Amino acid sequence: MGRGALVFKGDSKSKKKKSSKKKHSKKSDDNISAERQETIIETGTIVAAVAKQVTATPQQTSQQSQLVIKEGSGDITTSGTVVTGHNGTRFEKELSNGDAIVVSVEGQEEMRVVTMRLSNVSCAISSAFSQNLKSPTEFSIIPKPRDKQGEARLSAQQKVLSKQEEEKQAFGTY
Repeated sequence: MGRGALVFKGDSKSKKKKSSKKKHSKKSDDNISAERQETIIETGTIVAAVAKQVTATPQQTSQQSQLVIKEGSGDITTSGTVVTGHNGTRFEKELSNGDAIVVSVEGQEEMRVVTMRLSNVSCAISSAFSQNLKSPTEFSIIPKPRDKQGEARLSAQQKVLSKQEEEKQAFGTY
């Protein structure tokens, strides 16, 4: 059954109105295509400029290649993406979101990213290991690389906002 108004036996169907479509003149199409070409050229220039900024210097590359691997305290078991700590794990002190957990599963090392830290004995990872760790297993931690420039920028913004908020609250106080 079709949707729409309820039609009883013997009622005549109403005809639908045709909508008229406006035709674009060739002149306006030329203008639109010229605008699109300009946008494409500008976007390409921006992409090229960003690509130049993104390329890393040898000093930045050497800093990124120096990963610090720390031994985690205690042992862990997993069930899917849930990690449970045993024998004195300290997830709240050792882990943060974005850090990686490295575990040896059947002789191969596997790494997963921590998505959520719930307590000292519970956290969640990005995806499950190839097999659930049923017996407590030792693990290592690779800390998330820090963005020192971004952190400095963020702290400067927070200082400015707190100063502005303080000035707003001080208005009218004598």
